[in-house]
Amino acid sequence: VRSAIWNTLADGKPTLSRIASEMNMTTRTLQRRLADEGTSLQHEVEEIRRAMATAMLRNPANSTDEVAYLLGYAEPSTLFRSFRRWTGMTPQEYRKTAA
Repeated sequence: VRSAIWNTLADGKPTLSRIASEMNMTTRTLQRRLADEGTSLQHEVEEIRRAMATAMLRNPANSTDEVAYLLGYAEPSTLFRSFRRWTGMTPQEYRKTAA
């Protein structure tokens, strides 16, 4: 599931139907399997975005606009809000502490 999510992030928000299709299963089967594991598609998308954002922002060569685009956010401001929710700081503040 995480691999399928990662493959679709740059094209926008991964949807349940799109991920299920990539995995050759129905959306309901995917929902059930995720529930069996105690998670959801939204939770997995958030976890991947959080991990990738923190990793990508450690490299000063990656602009925050580029990171937002690669993670499938329509606007950099959405990345800023999500990043603050995940870490309690802005991407710029995180870069200063990670340096």
